[in-house]
Amino acid sequence: MTTRCLIRGGEARNSPAGHSSVLIRGLSAGGIRHCRIAATGFAVERQLQRTSVGDVLQLRRSAFDLIVDLAIREYPLEACGLISGPENNLDMAVEFHPCRNVAASARVYELDPLEHMTIERGVERDDREIIGVVHSHTHSEPYPSPTDVAQAPDPGWHYVIVSLKREGPELRSYRIIDGTITEEPVDLVD
Repeated sequence: MTTRCLIRGGEARNSPAGHSSVLIRGLSAGGIRHCRIAATGFAVERQLQRTSVGDVLQLRRSAFDLIVDLAIREYPLEACGLISGPENNLDMAVEFHPCRNVAASARVYELDPLEHMTIERGVERDDREIIGVVHSHTHSEPYPSPTDVAQAPDPGWHYVIVSLKREGPELRSYRIIDGTITEEPVDLVD
């Protein structure tokens, strides 16, 4: 079964994952969430050197499907993971790397630091980079919380949030630079 999903500016496309009405759209005021990222010092120090910001996050459809599937599967707990892309295109998310939420909570998430390091090393071997973090909000809007902002480890990262608040999952992406939150469009690509 295929369903429709709304992507940037009302353009409808098919979603092969079979999820009901996945929505990717503009910013709305959101509820407050408490989240933590337990990044390894190794990853944070290396990533902080990258600060350029593109206009659009291009997300592979296969990565999108995995993100939504994990959020639904982990419900009522928050799901989390990392996205990676080629070193020469830090706005293209080609792979999603699920991580264990060591907080095991519906209100907070914490990436497993050992998984983070393992993923970081594997991605580097494949000439790719970690380009962002993903987590779910189980009962609130897909908008970064003050904790997300305070603990954003890399101004070059994409901060992707999928909300399960409504009938269908809703995914949004943000840049967080010096405490300023900027929503960015998301394009699904094959």
